[in-house]
Amino acid sequence: MKFIVIFVALVSLLVTGCNPSNSPSTFLNEKNNTIEFTIEGFSSAIDKDTLLIQSQNRLQVIDLTTKQVVKEIPSSVTMGFAISGDIVVWSDLRNENRSLRDLGDIEKANADIFMYNLKTGEQKQISTDPSAQLYPKIWQNYVIWQDNRNDTTKDYPGKWSLYLYDINTGKEQVVTSTLAAHSTYNIHDFRIVWEDDRNNKATNIVRGGDNLPENNKDIFCLDIKDEKEFPIATGPLMESKPDVYGDYVVWEDRNNGSYNADIVLYDISRKETTNITKDKFDQADPKIFGDNLVWMDERRGTSTNDVFINGQPPNSDIFMYNLKTKTTRSLTGDGPQILPVISANWVVYTLSRQVAPCIQVVKY
Repeated sequence: MKFIVIFVALVSLLVTGCNPSNSPSTFLNEKNNTIEFTIEGFSSAIDKDTLLIQSQNRLQVIDLTTKQVVKEIPSSVTMGFAISGDIVVWSDLRNENRSLRDLGDIEKANADIFMYNLKTGEQKQISTDPSAQLYPKIWQNYVIWQDNRNDTTKDYPGKWSLYLYDINTGKEQVVTSTLAAHSTYNIHDFRIVWEDDRNNKATNIVRGGDNLPENNKDIFCLDIKDEKEFPIATGPLMESKPDVYGDYVVWEDRNNGSYNADIVLYDISRKETTNITKDKFDQADPKIFGDNLVWMDERRGTSTNDVFINGQPPNSDIFMYNLKTKTTRSLTGDGPQILPVISANWVVYTLSRQVAPCIQVVKY
């Protein structure tokens, strides 16, 4: 995995946009009553009314009801973070004495998983293996991450396993039976979903090449309670970036043979597959909570912040679909909006910019 370090800063906003001031816990209330506030940053995680972002060398926990920073957790270079209830997890490089420039790839770094309890203030290192443990996800007492301790060469693009850790028991176990680029995964309600390369026969495999239809990744699921693995989507072309909530799994689907993905939903209990979108435009990064799905949608313009098409500026949106009403609506205005996350009351996404990208929060 080629490594790009992105530093973000938490700032207050005095006018529309991401203009810094000296007060880190003041947020802009937009006049249009759609965007609750805007904050400088690039990526986020959410649980209930709590938002988690990275700001320079710390993680910041924000109460969305009061719009205040309630905790700052020091970290080094952070390789993914997540939150569930009072528990924050992240991967960082504090135990790596070599520079990433010297290492060349994150595959060769000693990245570890850490945990912080917001209620007790206790911090704990979860993983101790000197290989790379990256991009943790958490649901209740279960933490999963990407781990290359079983890759003997650790060369790019790397061969990875998914590991599961039970906070209550301290038990650690391997989830995936194959060593491959299990690059995206999620966990909810005792189910883990992930991209799996076991059926990928492509010769031009590129890590992160999830927009290449011929890179035939599939979606698999593990039921933690039953310890049962089963396939979710095994089409002849690419299925990627799964998310799970209860019986529902959503993902990007490129079985249309195009670089532009559709959003597809699978109901595990009914064994039914439904196309949420099916058009010529790219839809990406689906997330689901309850009866609502959100995703990045390019029907009004590209999501790449420096690409103009036919003279038109980038203008991707965040769309929401309700499973009960079967209605779709856009949550965003102009500009390239990407990387949505969702909870019971909030949708959070990134307004992508070359300079000072912004995280924006909508109450729905």
